[in-house]
Amino acid sequence: LILWNLNLYFRTNGTYALRTSTAGKIEKDPGGGGSFSIVPGSFGVSASRYRAFAYLGSSFFQTGVSGGAITNVAPGDLISFRWGFHNSNVAGGSYTAVLIGSTPDTGATINIIPAGEQG
Repeated sequence: LILWNLNLYFRTNGTYALRTSTAGKIEKDPGGGGSFSIVPGSFGVSASRYRAFAYLGSSFFQTGVSGGAITNVAPGDLISFRWGFHNSNVAGGSYTAVLIGSTPDTGATINIIPAGEQG
């Protein structure tokens, strides 16, 4: 069982700022050969975000998202956590979201719980 959680503060601007979410997923590389693929069921997108304030055309948000999946992990396998920003309303081009600050309640946590130890 692999569980993950991501809490961030970020800044965006433009028309679609209010629709920007954070996303995360777990990937696994069996045997460590450099071929990562997503662990089924591990992908998550934040459904809501808290708009802390707006200033000079930028919006400042706090968001959290978590997920988890059950997968086999063998000796030599590599596990990767990847995260990013998600905005389904931006069809093309580029759109910028920028991390701001670091506090004790921001960042990522990953818990890997071996079989037989789930509570």
